[in-house]
Amino acid sequence: MIDYGLAGRVAIVTGASRGIGKAVARALAGAGARVGICARNPEELEASRRELAAVGAVVAVPCDVRSRESVD
Repeated sequence: MIDYGLAGRVAIVTGASRGIGKAVARALAGAGARVGICARNPEELEASRRELAAVGAVVAVPCDVRSRESVD
């Protein structure tokens, strides 16, 4: 396996409840990064967190990055 040097690093992935965002989060977690994921739909986000937790350390925070209030 290739060592990407991500062990102990932190990554934040938006739109991680499905599609490309979820795939990126999976790859980062698999490479050893601790991953924070966010998305607008809390139910889909939690389902992704449970799935990705089998790969590595993942924390989920519901957030709409288009909304300043949500980001704050």
